[in-house]
Amino acid sequence: MTKLSVIIVSYNVKFFLEQCLRSCLKAIRNLDAEIIVIDNHSVDESVEMVKVKFPDIQLISNLKNVGFSKANNQAILKAKGEFILLLNPDTLVEEDAFEKALKFMQEQKDVGAVGVQMIDGKGEFLDESKRGIPDFKTSLFKFLGLHKFFPKSKTFNHYYLGNLDKDDRHEVEVLVGAFMLIRKSVLDKVGLFDEQFFMYWEDTDLCMRIAEKGYKNYYLGDIKIIHYKGESNKRHTLSFTSGFNKSMIAFVKKHFSKHPLFLPLIKMATLVKSLIVLVRDFVKIFSLPIIDFSTMYFGLLLLTNYWGENYAPYPFSETFTNLIIPSYIFIWIISLFFSGAYDKPFRINRVARGVIFGLLVIATFSNFFNTIRFSRAIIIVGGILVFTLFVFLRFLYRILSHQDLDIAEKRVMNLLLLSEKAEFERAEKIISNSNHNTQLIGYLNQKGENGALGSFSELKKVIKKHKIDEVVFASLDISFKDIIKWLIFLSGTSLNFKILPENSHFLIGSNSRETLGDYYSPDSNWELAKTANKRNKRVFDFLFSFLFLIFAPILMWFCSSPTQFVKNMISILKAKKTFVGFNEKYESHFPNIRKGILSPTSYLKIEDIDSKEIRNINMRYAKDYSARNDLYIIFKCLNQLG
Repeated sequence: MTKLSVIIVSYNVKFFLEQCLRSCLKAIRNLDAEIIVIDNHSVDESVEMVKVKFPDIQLISNLKNVGFSKANNQAILKAKGEFILLLNPDTLVEEDAFEKALKFMQEQKDVGAVGVQMIDGKGEFLDESKRGIPDFKTSLFKFLGLHKFFPKSKTFNHYYLGNLDKDDRHEVEVLVGAFMLIRKSVLDKVGLFDEQFFMYWEDTDLCMRIAEKGYKNYYLGDIKIIHYKGESNKRHTLSFTSGFNKSMIAFVKKHFSKHPLFLPLIKMATLVKSLIVLVRDFVKIFSLPIIDFSTMYFGLLLLTNYWGENYAPYPFSETFTNLIIPSYIFIWIISLFFSGAYDKPFRINRVARGVIFGLLVIATFSNFFNTIRFSRAIIIVGGILVFTLFVFLRFLYRILSHQDLDIAEKRVMNLLLLSEKAEFERAEKIISNSNHNTQLIGYLNQKGENGALGSFSELKKVIKKHKIDEVVFASLDISFKDIIKWLIFLSGTSLNFKILPENSHFLIGSNSRETLGDYYSPDSNWELAKTANKRNKRVFDFLFSFLFLIFAPILMWFCSSPTQFVKNMISILKAKKTFVGFNEKYESHFPNIRKGILSPTSYLKIEDIDSKEIRNINMRYAKDYSARNDLYIIFKCLNQLG
């Protein structure tokens, strides 16, 4: 009988999954084990990657996202192992992690499930590695934030079992599903995951059912894994909060329905949390434009009052101050937005471009409409004032937030590799082809030889001397166990970390437990993936679809279907489609954009080029995107627009 079945549910985390599988293969070398990957309808080539790079791993490819619970159940029913390990795809395990956990369970027959110590991509301990049952009192203290003020308290931080040493072994109430080793015989008795929990709280529910059957849940603090928390879902978004809250309410209904206050208070708490997320998102998006608008209005009001009293033949009317000035400012704010003035890093040339374009729009409209026609001088001086105030506010914001304004090009990040020479040379090629603002300063190895900057023992000295921003670990030369030790050793610093997996074309890591990870790869820096270019593409679509609709009585006769031409232009105008998108077969490979009426290969005879060349053409379109390319394709393929 197979000793261990490793089950990994994956959704759109191709690079993390590949790294996870490589660590798992090292961890099962001395075990009779199988690995089962369940893909929940990813669109990032995860399935193709597993088939090509890991042909011996079992793969279940779902035709839709069935959720975490159901996907795990699919694999558990197929698994042959005496023990079942549920593992997240955004994890890395020590080489002996599985063996040590299995040994413990074989010695302790009354243990139903075990979990391990988890650290994030910065080496920081993840509190949810060990948890208590979230009953009414525990949940209340956590909601009120008392666990943060009393982190070691058995009472106030029972949710994270703060009284238990994170490096020791303890019996606990709840384990996390990112790494949960369970006896198959126990699952046969307690049942599988409850599928009403699409995602979140299913692990807590299962742990409680395991305990109810008389088995123990154990936390093994001496076994460590990296969990790039946040990679399988975008945390702290409204969709995350909504999904989490829905599962939490279902959990309380199932386990604490008899408590008279628990469910009503939980519903109230979830509502408050959702409102906080909404308000936070609103403030994040609109706070700067609102401050800009208010400051500009006050500044222009002072300017026009002064101008009216000293230079104009008569004071400006209330209509001008209450309607025209706000309209002008609104035009400038929109123009600044589309010019990229609100994008990071801050660039003065974008501000100048936005102000000048706004001036042109205002001047054009004021020439056509007498009611808003005022002195050109006041408009020009107003534009200068808007530019000055906008830049001044950025300086003020940076001073108050203790940040650099970063007017120059973004500073080049210094990378240091822990590896041997061959992996250093491979990393150099990856970084040079990825078009990121990074430079590889050098590498360290065990003995400080073969051109290395020094040995591992000199790491901190080299980091300080060369002002290193990011440390990269080559997993071919350094064990995952040692990588984890280094992460913990360097945690609490401003350093970022990445890993260079063996036989890969990318470096990957996560610099925050709350956000998606980032990676360096030849495919990771598409022009079309940049916010400014996505916005420009949408503006281009809007303007040209509007223009084409005006001239539809003429243009539609150049198309094979005049009716379809009009429908397509309306779809583009309504942001349901774009003029140029990727070939349908390759849509999932590149930046996420709307479905296109045309593709980068529309002007070619598709039967004359193979699939590899089609992919390369799509790749070049994404990598070197500009509105001019769209314009070229549109006029080359005007007859295909309908």
